[in-house]
Amino acid sequence: MKKILILLLVVLVIGGAIGLYLYNMPHKTAADVEVFEELTSHDLYQKFVKDPNAVQTYLNKNLKITGNVDSFSADSVARWTL
Repeated sequence: MKKILILLLVVLVIGGAIGLYLYNMPHKTAADVEVFEELTSHDLYQKFVKDPNAVQTYLNKNLKITGNVDSFSADSVARWTL
């Protein structure tokens, strides 16, 4: 019984040390991420209008989009299913 308690205590200490290490790891921020392409919102919209398969080009890529949104309507939203 005493050996089981000592083993349980050792496992808890090791698990706590690993958890503390992972909690204090430096985290990635948006400033650390490499940008695939910089576009204006208008240019990105035009690419999707001309080529509906453009989603494959930008899928899982980091984009830096600049520009202002003048309006938004539900009719202009593309609906994709994964």
